[in-house]
Amino acid sequence: MESEGEDVPETHLSNTSNDEVDYPPNNYVYRWIDLVFLTCGMITFCLDLGLDVMTACTHWYHKDYIWFTLTTIFITFPSLVMTTVSLWWYIKDEYNGHLPRTSASRWVLRICLNVLQLGPLLRYMDAARYGLWSRQFWIQGDRRRQKQYYTYALYEEGDAGFLRLFECFMESAPQLVLQLYILTQASKSGDYSKTWKILLVCGCVTSLLSLAWGVTGYARTTRYTSEKENITLKGTVVLFLWHLFSIAARVVAMVAFAAVFRQWLLVGGAAHVLLMVVWLMARRSLGTVCPYLPLELLFCCILAVVYIFVFINEKEEKTRGKYAWWYMVCAVENVAMIVCWLVYADPTLWYYTPAAVVHFVFFLLGLIFMGLYYSLLHPNVINSHIVPHTEQQQQKIEVPTNNSMGGKVDL
Repeated sequence: MESEGEDVPETHLSNTSNDEVDYPPNNYVYRWIDLVFLTCGMITFCLDLGLDVMTACTHWYHKDYIWFTLTTIFITFPSLVMTTVSLWWYIKDEYNGHLPRTSASRWVLRICLNVLQLGPLLRYMDAARYGLWSRQFWIQGDRRRQKQYYTYALYEEGDAGFLRLFECFMESAPQLVLQLYILTQASKSGDYSKTWKILLVCGCVTSLLSLAWGVTGYARTTRYTSEKENITLKGTVVLFLWHLFSIAARVVAMVAFAAVFRQWLLVGGAAHVLLMVVWLMARRSLGTVCPYLPLELLFCCILAVVYIFVFINEKEEKTRGKYAWWYMVCAVENVAMIVCWLVYADPTLWYYTPAAVVHFVFFLLGLIFMGLYYSLLHPNVINSHIVPHTEQQQQKIEVPTNNSMGGKVDL
């Protein structure tokens, strides 16, 4: 925060009342647990990026130039895309009358960190900074500024969550598949050191955690910045475990298939993306947020890539049928890939049977945690036992996030 006395428009914050609502959460009180969640996002981002860079350097050191090139591409391309989007949003924010003006020194910091490909980290830090300011004003009893800076915190956290989500599936997901595939090939050779293999395993673990946390964090922030009940702490944990095991099962199946058929995995992935694009376009899912058909097609293609690993509800409507369809498609694909692995792979490999067992166990655990979440911990289930908000909802705060799908995701 540049100064405590900034001249900030407050037209959307001036209407206060003793009756508070659930949007935003916690009666506008920034809690320490909120800071913990932000810190988890920053830690997973830094670990994932740092280990990926170390992995690329290690590939270069071992003169594995093909692996080095692929790893570097998966690091730089998504990062450049996210940096461009982040800077574009910063420019848009300058014309947003609800947000504070940015000083020249702050712009220098933004540009420097974005050039270093640390854009999401900066937004996490801004969200924490605004949140801590809000908490300080809450302690001081300044209700107006407490709500004002809480709004800014939600704004930054919402943008960070959206950027992080697509960074995860453009960088962490393909990186995870690639490094696991490299491990399967390295196990056949004695040219690689134990330290090198441990580094790759650590990179795979952080990529998986980053993926699961990216989806979980985005689900939480979109509910904070839209007219939806908030996810509880228990719900967050179960939501994280659901996506952790579901994504892990998907990745295990893909790596097992790639270990035998290699380039055919790209063909299968392309077929899956094409099927998802046709499905999305047939329902005109993004027609309301994309006024032009080419732009809608582009967004559908991006979302279809995400659908390789996880389903995200892109439209405000019932999700049960869509989840059933997506999980049926993925189950068929996963089983087909595991069957191909068991038929064509070398049975003497130490991970021949464990790969199949781990896949099915993880997939089952993912379904179990999904069932637990929707039956016991989903906000709609919890709030069905509570008196609805009705008139209080009209006093909700306005949080104008940049991402066009804000409020569309229902997890």
